[in-house]
Amino acid sequence: MISVSSLTTYLYCQRKAYLNYVLKIYGPGRKEVVSGKIKHAVIEYVNDDEKEIVESIDSASLEDIEIAYRSKYYKALGSILLKYRPDLERLNLKEQAMAEVWPVLLKEAKLRAKNVSEFISRHNVFGFALWEKLTPKYVSEVPVASFALGLNGKIDKVEMHSETSVLPFEMKSGKAPKSGIWDNHRVQLAAYIMLLKEKYADVNEGYVDYIDANEKRKVVLNPFIEDEVKKLIVKVNELKNSTTPPEKDKNPAKCVKCELREQCDALK
Repeated sequence: MISVSSLTTYLYCQRKAYLNYVLKIYGPGRKEVVSGKIKHAVIEYVNDDEKEIVESIDSASLEDIEIAYRSKYYKALGSILLKYRPDLERLNLKEQAMAEVWPVLLKEAKLRAKNVSEFISRHNVFGFALWEKLTPKYVSEVPVASFALGLNGKIDKVEMHSETSVLPFEMKSGKAPKSGIWDNHRVQLAAYIMLLKEKYADVNEGYVDYIDANEKRKVVLNPFIEDEVKKLIVKVNELKNSTTPPEKDKNPAKCVKCELREQCDALK
């Protein structure tokens, strides 16, 4: 079984995929990678405690609910920054990490607070009943797998509407395209939708959330994208069984910022 991330790596650069999944060579991580990990780690941390946050709410005030979420996010961010301190110091990111990550977490806190506040306004429930009845719920870092596809992965966030209806989101840092979706992001989300469909019959679409640009772009599953994903799975499996590295990518801009540039140059 291969990971969804191996598909996106292959799409971005076949040679990097060879280094990662055949030679098991991974870089120390770029600034963007570490920053993204911190954002995901904090949201996952708070997601685990969201039940406690929601059950403690005793007011329908959006401002009060936002404060509860922001307080939890801020506390979690401090803990996560300590965990990633060696990477932050290595990359000279220590000073700017808070400034980069906090606006993204604030956006997530606002989203969840608004969801809870509006639900209370409609149903006038609090405490245990509020958490039990709250719809939608947001679940982060959702593991998915399919033996039929030979594929597994972990979805950044899933909006749960019912036992059969969900909406997946992939959270992406960095620059968003002027229109549409970067190809590797489109395929990644399509693969996750395919994996989700084995359990949730009503899922047919999802969103790539370019968090720094504050823009969400929709991906709708169709037979053409499904076929593209399945063919890509075959190609990645072929690469994993290969003893010959692929040619270098034709886009030199990718090489400039790649953390595996030296290891790549050393390949024959």
